[in-house]
Amino acid sequence: MMAAAMLSAALEENDAYDEAGHLVAGYAYLAIQDFGFNAEHPPLGNMLSALPLLALRPRLPSEHPAWRMRAAPIAGALFLYRNRIRPDMLLTAGRAVTMLFALLLGLVLALWMRRRFSGAAALFALFLYATDPNFLAHGHYVTTDLFATFFIFCACLGWWRYLETRRVRELLAAGLLAGLALAVKFSAVVLLPVFAALGLAHSRRLRVRMAASLAVVAALSVVVIGSAYWSETWQVLRGALPPSRHSFVLGLGYLAEHNREGRPTYLLGEVANHGWWSYFPVAFLVKTPAAVVMLAAVAVAIALRRRLAHSSLLIIPAGMYFAMSLASNLNLGIRHLLPVYPFLFALAGAAVFHAGWSRRTRLAVVVFVITLQLAEVGRAHPHHLAFFNTLAGGSANGWKYLADSNLDWGQDVKKLKKHLDRLGTNEVCFAYFGTTDVAYHGLRRRPLPTSRQVEASGPPDCVAAISMNLLLGLYVEPGSYDWLRGLEPDAVIGHSIRVYDFRKSGAQRAQKPSRMPAVAQMPGV
Repeated sequence: MMAAAMLSAALEENDAYDEAGHLVAGYAYLAIQDFGFNAEHPPLGNMLSALPLLALRPRLPSEHPAWRMRAAPIAGALFLYRNRIRPDMLLTAGRAVTMLFALLLGLVLALWMRRRFSGAAALFALFLYATDPNFLAHGHYVTTDLFATFFIFCACLGWWRYLETRRVRELLAAGLLAGLALAVKFSAVVLLPVFAALGLAHSRRLRVRMAASLAVVAALSVVVIGSAYWSETWQVLRGALPPSRHSFVLGLGYLAEHNREGRPTYLLGEVANHGWWSYFPVAFLVKTPAAVVMLAAVAVAIALRRRLAHSSLLIIPAGMYFAMSLASNLNLGIRHLLPVYPFLFALAGAAVFHAGWSRRTRLAVVVFVITLQLAEVGRAHPHHLAFFNTLAGGSANGWKYLADSNLDWGQDVKKLKKHLDRLGTNEVCFAYFGTTDVAYHGLRRRPLPTSRQVEASGPPDCVAAISMNLLLGLYVEPGSYDWLRGLEPDAVIGHSIRVYDFRKSGAQRAQKPSRMPAVAQMPGV
């Protein structure tokens, strides 16, 4: 079911904003060992996505200025749409790897739950995972978030196994998995303190041995990271490249700089160039399926009372990763919280089936959760990226809370084309947030006038479309498209694009005012 839902959604969507950049970076790593491209991400996730491309042998746009400038979105679009291989084939090949790892993550979750708890708990946790719209969305994109979630979860399971057995092979496995997680995403650096906290929770008497074990994990992680950047690491070992110029070190520096400077962020109707500590708590509450929000609260309360086995393993990694997110100045989407969820799904399954509830209570909870979960995911399909839960008023109201990769990642141009076909036109005045080639998808694009231009010349005589990010004032000059905010759209495409048919009379449109309020611009924006 999960595979079918991800595949059908993937076929209906064009490339999301970051996908082409990740794909071209991964292929550059594999084909020419250029690790300086897209260095703010470690290479392993991108290389995994690009593995199928080795058989297709596409051409890299290395002669274009965008390549020399390391402009990943532009170089990615050139790679995808100016190649000898069809864009759909390149994109589908890369997405297939992410979908495979999404299925593997579900398998690992289910097998671990069955071994440690029961088959019923495993099936319930797997159901929560396989029907979660956030994983249905990010489980089919060419990005690093799903890979990071997979390796972080597996690393924690491996470390817990080592704490139980004290076997060297389990220690080596945990270290290798931690290294793989760090070779996918820098945020996996949280694993070392997580491992330390898990070690203390498991046994406070073996502190010296625990320090030695953590040193082994750190050493193995360095080996794995060095292997991921094999050509640069060899140059460092030969003395041909200063360690400070290694792409892993540079990437950490880029990430720290970006976190210090911040990025444009939208939260609860406000736009700012800084993060909010409340961003991820809000994102969790409105982007997590309602049944999981309620069940997670109950399960955490039960686990904190130590009425569940393995409660430390299920609480500490999720809690520490969530706490780390509160300090982040890069509030770019719920996708950065994905590593928290497998632990919550496992905790929920354990709580429902192993917390001593009566059979009647357990059955009522299971029926309620399954019914609500299926209702929400059914309403969300195939627009999984723009999912918002019932507590937030559903996906139609998601723009009131969050934007960017929570809502609009430029993924719905194909759906816009289908809508325009029904209107009998392929010409559109379009303000688009994304990197896809709209002409490739059959659209004749004209610029959408800004508020100043409309004030001077009036609205355009065309079908107009605008990405929600731009309409909400994100990534554009404040007030650029405020003239549209007072108008009710004729259609909303995938919750991420609004369409206005200005070929209609002004009288007709005046009868349909919008209730969308103005965006508040925070200082410094």
